Amino acid sequence: MLNKLLTDEELLAMVQRADEFAKVLQRDGETQVVPMLELIYKTESNDNAASALGPLEIPDSLDERAVYMFEAGRLAALQGLTMEGGPMFPVAAMMLGEGWMITQQTQAASGVSPSLHPDRRECLAVNAMAVDGRECVVVYDLRRRGEGEVVLVPMAKEMVVHPFDPKVGVRSPLLAHFFGGVAAGLQGGSSLTDRPGE
Repeated sequence: MLNKLLTDEELLAMVQRADEFAKVLQRDGETQVVPMLELIYKTESNDNAASALGPLEIPDSLDERAVYMFEAGRLAALQGLTMEGGPMFPVAAMMLGEGWMITQQTQAASGVSPSLHPDRRECLAVNAMAVDGRECVVVYDLRRRGEGEVVLVPMAKEMVVHPFDPKVGVRSPLLAHFFGGVAAGLQGGSSLTDRPGE
């Protein structure tokens, strides 16, 4: 399956769609619930097929989140094997997540978490991961205007990272669990204990 990878440019393009994300967030004049997940599948002939952006109901505890994302990946792999025109293989996933941000200097000085700080800024983090572990991240300043309008502005250049260097480490453990589930699904695994190498 690794011959069916997205290029670095294709992976970056997944997260650089501010206008599209803003429209998703403000459907019907209301801000939509995030996080959301989008998948890119490839066929045996290396054609791309994107699945729709859909909401996730991520549990609160870290262990439950790991299981939830693993199972989502396993089911995505199994679904791809039976798709019309398939089999299709999940090769990239993108996740939108809303949150709060303050500068590193502010957090270091105050010791207060971003969600509780009076100078916090609402943001939208967009993470994409390829099946081979490459990631890219863009953080958008999320600005709300009248009538439910949402405007997304990329943060300053230093806040936009696309760490393809494996020394940077995993920035999105949820997507890493998702692709653990993809691997298990393609190998016939049925639970988190069936992860390759365990």
